[in-house]
Amino acid sequence: MHKVILSIGTNLGDKLKNIYTSLLLLEKKLVQIEKISSVYRTKSLLLDDQPDYFNIVVEAETKLFQIELLDVCKEIEKKMGRTHTERWMPRIIDVDIIDFNRKVFITDELIIPHLQFHKRSFVVYPMKEICPDYIHPVSKKSLEYFIKKIECDLAIKRVGVLKWP
Repeated sequence: MHKVILSIGTNLGDKLKNIYTSLLLLEKKLVQIEKISSVYRTKSLLLDDQPDYFNIVVEAETKLFQIELLDVCKEIEKKMGRTHTERWMPRIIDVDIIDFNRKVFITDELIIPHLQFHKRSFVVYPMKEICPDYIHPVSKKSLEYFIKKIECDLAIKRVGVLKWP
């Protein structure tokens, strides 16, 4: 089994339902959810007038390999109605692979760990909640280090806990 960390975000429709549905679909595709962070609300990366985002981070186990998991994430986004528009635009769901077995993986399709996760409050804060001892496999830095380096936290706020089976 492989240990993975995924980031899930949404800013359209029933945000909590979107997150919950994405978790259900992940489990149907051989991803066993082990830990779920609290739900965090943030402004968009562009600090524009988009609706606020709801974000979580999950730790999971899977038998899938990296590209297979990427395909599952994209399939879930498509199934839930996501259309790929410009970068950082409103979306019904976004499922990103943040880490896979605490190792580096690089192809044309996928880079793990996620290249920008350490700069994003909506990943680092919930990730610290469920993986407090995480050390970045490239920089060897802690999540606490990255939190101190975040330039704009996008007005992040913990808004509650997702009820999960």
